[in-house]
Amino acid sequence: MTPARKIVGFTSVVTEMDDPSVELFVFSYNRGDYLQNCIDSINACAPQLPTHIVDDDSTCPKTRLLLDQYTGSFKFSQSKELIKGNHGGLYKNMQVALESSSADYVIFMQDDMQLTRTISDQDIKDIQNFFEHFPESAFLYPVFLKGGRAERDRSDVTLSEGYPVYFRKVNPDNPAPSFYSDVCVAHRERLKQSDWKFIHGEDETAEIARKMFGPMGLMVFPFMMYLPEVPVFRYGKLTFSEALYKMIYGFKVNAFHIMDAAQTHSFLARDLKELLPFAEDFLQTSESVRCKPFVYNLMEVNRFWTKLHALEIRIRRLC
Repeated sequence: MTPARKIVGFTSVVTEMDDPSVELFVFSYNRGDYLQNCIDSINACAPQLPTHIVDDDSTCPKTRLLLDQYTGSFKFSQSKELIKGNHGGLYKNMQVALESSSADYVIFMQDDMQLTRTISDQDIKDIQNFFEHFPESAFLYPVFLKGGRAERDRSDVTLSEGYPVYFRKVNPDNPAPSFYSDVCVAHRERLKQSDWKFIHGEDETAEIARKMFGPMGLMVFPFMMYLPEVPVFRYGKLTFSEALYKMIYGFKVNAFHIMDAAQTHSFLARDLKELLPFAEDFLQTSESVRCKPFVYNLMEVNRFWTKLHALEIRIRRLC
């Protein structure tokens, strides 16, 4: 068993318990190259975790071929009906994943993400200990923070005094980020006992979580991140502007380099109060990334593409 981390300013943060079980679910739709990168990162960083790819009935030949190739190491289930809307069948699929799992904790991630460092036994213990220390919470956020929100997060994200985890201050006008994220670690049994149901929309689901559970913790040692400059499907397809961008420039997967031992040690040994885990400070990606701080929707790389994309979205909503 990996020894407990010595975290400055905290004592007795690890409780001796039986080793928990964890399952990882990746939600996929028509982004074969990104799904490949996600799978590669799991193989590199967490080969010990049972992993399931839940695909939302992709039509892209490359994605379908990739799904067929990985039937040996990964379990796949297909969405039977595509729910119309910005997120397709994501929430229905998340509910199916939750109900099909028998693990203590389930990790939900998406195909435009990747693991960024090795997930150790201690990381699993950190997840377990968080939920033991905060019995009212059902969700934990395992993702690096976004540098584009650094000014706000330095004010809103605070380190808990009694246990090494961050919490986000509750904004009365938008409480959602303090209680839930579609990408998360979930305490399966607490959700089951509460008859939890994912509903369509992250803000709407977060409002239910706010009424039922305590705040969502933010891991002080996150291990996954969204990739920068990714095409985003809306209503099941690319916008005209994204299709045009693809025709001119092509889509390139801006993968993060997996943190090596020295980088990981430095990250784990940092001052948790002074150095929040912003992706730009600890992760390295390809030189083709156009924007820093990172942007995550490809159509936000400059004003022209942002305006063209936004115009089409408004037109679609009116139709």
